[in-house]
Amino acid sequence: MDAKRRDDGEGREFRLLPIRVGRVCDVGCVRDNNEDAMGASVVPIDDARPDGIRAVLVVADGMGGHSYGGMASRIAVEATLEKLNAAGAAGLGDSRLASVVSDAIHHANGAIRTAARALGAAEGAAEMGTTLTTVAVVANTISVGHVGDTRAYLIRRDEIAQLTNDHTWAEEEIRRGRLAREDAARYDMRHYLTRSLGTSDDLEVDAHAGRVLRNGDVLVLCSDGLTGHVTPEEIVACVHATADPQAAAEKMLQLANARGGSDNVTALVAEVGTLKRRAALARPVRSRGRGALVAGLAMLILGAAGGAVWLLWPAEPEPIARRTPAGRPPAAPADAKDVSEPPAKSSATRGRHDTPPASDERALPPRGRVPAAAPTPPAAAPTTPPAAEPRDNPVAAKKASPSPARPAAAAPAVAMPDRASDSSDSAPKLLPRAGAPAAEAAGDDNAPKILPQAARP
Repeated sequence: MDAKRRDDGEGREFRLLPIRVGRVCDVGCVRDNNEDAMGASVVPIDDARPDGIRAVLVVADGMGGHSYGGMASRIAVEATLEKLNAAGAAGLGDSRLASVVSDAIHHANGAIRTAARALGAAEGAAEMGTTLTTVAVVANTISVGHVGDTRAYLIRRDEIAQLTNDHTWAEEEIRRGRLAREDAARYDMRHYLTRSLGTSDDLEVDAHAGRVLRNGDVLVLCSDGLTGHVTPEEIVACVHATADPQAAAEKMLQLANARGGSDNVTALVAEVGTLKRRAALARPVRSRGRGALVAGLAMLILGAAGGAVWLLWPAEPEPIARRTPAGRPPAAPADAKDVSEPPAKSSATRGRHDTPPASDERALPPRGRVPAAAPTPPAAAPTTPPAAEPRDNPVAAKKASPSPARPAAAAPAVAMPDRASDSSDSAPKLLPRAGAPAAEAAGDDNAPKILPQAARP
């Protein structure tokens, strides 16, 4: 389909780009019911008005008891399409586009509230609600309306920009600066919605317009069942790896289901004009299941090996003074004197062959050692006392004491300093979500780029 040149009503010509749409909506691999809904309407390029809406794309993800989530999402999609198509047929221009989109979402919210009241006390009817994301195209200008965590992306060559902000607890906290994105995964309530259709008459809608489409641009609207398993870079790869929007949508669905399909999966892909697909961006995208299994096994093996090394590592050898053979007391220094307190030792010799303390208290043995038997005190001399007390001189004590009853004499207790004083006197001491940074594969010119979201007009 070729682009058509049209008059904008003021004598200026512009080129109207054709739009092709591909779509998938699947229950996934875990859920029993499909609560997603989607819709698209495209006016043929020959019938399109310069000031009229020529394309509407809508995706909704319902919630509620029983099947009421699916009912809410279907009502929202149908009401939004009806309202926007009626407004577009009358002509509105770019200036009113954002307000018309916001009015359409409020209209859908009222339709869901009316249906819930009609169901009355039916179980689950009071909680029925849905998210909704819609894109309306006037000429080549788009307007985006959004509530919830369904998303809209714009792909331009190798760049992808997220056009919406998720209305979830985690994203709200991140935008306020009270939560780091890398910490959000630890919270179970990170996916709790802060806004949704059908839950209140007072609904706040995000709506903005002004972005102009170019030839080759691709719009992707999707539910969180897709974005929970497929990254923005992989969405770009799926588009460049396929020949048309329908094949791209099916490839995204296949990838999400291959990775678990934990939720309903919906993708709406609209190609504007003709995208020049690049083989360098169409990298093979594989399921992460096998890679995660291999990584887990590798971590388990490394952990087991580390534990074995820790258990088998030899213990630190004891100091020499603690390995003195039984029966061989440490030799006294050559210049030993009879003093009431042992001389101070330097840090280099402290703890090796120290003289026992002069106190009557028995020196504590080193930790983990059985105290050696105390030597038998010497017989008292009738006249002149000995030159030194046995307890002050271990060598003199050994000479003066009689032989012990056991065949081998035990080594006298050697006073050892505590471990804390062995060494020294001092103690040892995705364009992404709003606010996200630009990301590009390092060193790879062919990697898709995620640019920051453009400021809304």
